[in-house]
Amino acid sequence: MDKLDCIKTFYHVVEHQNFSKAARALNISRDLVAKRISYLETHLNATLVLRTTRKMNLTETGEKFYQHCKIILSEYEIAQLEIVHDHFYPEGSLKINAPASFSRHKLNLIVSEFILSYPDIEIELALSDEVKDIYDHHYDLTLRIGTTLNDNFENIILQQFNLNFYATPQYYSKYGIPQKQDELINHHLLMYFHNKPENKIYLSHHGEPVTLHCFPKFKCNDGDFLVDLALQHQGIVYLPEFLVTRYIESKQLIKCLEDYKSQIRYFYVACPKNQKLSRRARLFVDFLSKKLN
Repeated sequence: MDKLDCIKTFYHVVEHQNFSKAARALNISRDLVAKRISYLETHLNATLVLRTTRKMNLTETGEKFYQHCKIILSEYEIAQLEIVHDHFYPEGSLKINAPASFSRHKLNLIVSEFILSYPDIEIELALSDEVKDIYDHHYDLTLRIGTTLNDNFENIILQQFNLNFYATPQYYSKYGIPQKQDELINHHLLMYFHNKPENKIYLSHHGEPVTLHCFPKFKCNDGDFLVDLALQHQGIVYLPEFLVTRYIESKQLIKCLEDYKSQIRYFYVACPKNQKLSRRARLFVDFLSKKLN
């Protein structure tokens, strides 16, 4: 039997001083009232109620248990009210870890809209391309970018994107526009790295896998810094389009090697397995997913 139902039944029996009245108040049968009281007494290994044909009295143990029951039911009622309130009027803090460059270009306006929509939710956003441990840092949400998902977590994919090669018209006029991936060896390549530099780029060309062994002129773990160098005609930069959209539109940067496709990058939420997201966190994930798509 459900213990909370039994506690509630015992409380009503005491309040009404009668099994039948308690049954009517709870809209259940008198027999079920008796079964629940019997279950409690068996479970506690104690007599709670002394019953005669005329009246009902609590034992000393029953009186003590009744006082505890009042507290239990009161706290349960308060908890219910708080959960309902949080559902309709979400509030509290939300601690988020997210990649730096992506967040500056894609999240700032979305976070601003979210704050306006849910003014009682306080956001603490830590921007870092370094993968932080979600448990050690007590993050509610960890947003990540990668070619693979993290098997240690539940992953919610929010967006997918590719990387491309870009340079300025001035750079192309001086060094030429590469037509094949092998020609990149003769160019100044500006590369992003995360954790440790790698001199390989994995591509596909008309569906066939291609590995580019490259020797970049410059490597950096900040995408915006690489864009700035590319705008100064320093080389061909290999980055996702969201970092260079406005420069493509103004024709300050032009894509090359368009037949070559990078591995798909996932922008995703990493959540602890078997742990339900809080109402605040779920609202943010849904809001983010809707805006990005």
